[in-house]
Amino acid sequence: MTEAPSHTPGPWTVDGAPDNQIVWSGPDNRVCFLAHSNGRDEDRDISNGRLIAAAPELLLALEELLHAYSEPDRRLCCDGRDCGCMGSTVHQQAEHYARSAIAKAKGGAA
Repeated sequence: MTEAPSHTPGPWTVDGAPDNQIVWSGPDNRVCFLAHSNGRDEDRDISNGRLIAAAPELLLALEELLHAYSEPDRRLCCDGRDCGCMGSTVHQQAEHYARSAIAKAKGGAA
């Protein structure tokens, strides 16, 4: 459904102290170093890191929602074909992606 991204593919993670956060796409591939508030608002610094690290999932979730809601809701088989099985619906799958991405961006469990 979606074309290959031109950005560094996800998933991304963030780690480090609030004044030295790094967003990673793999063990040896840094996506970015984060600017910080010089200790004035560490909670915001940490939240910014989580939001940036969730960017690939947020993009995927939005693309899936647009795709899902541009067609009627239907059942999905394990391989994604429309065959009337009792699997998840297209809308449920898109909702799952959205909720997972939002949870990652906010630092909660997916």
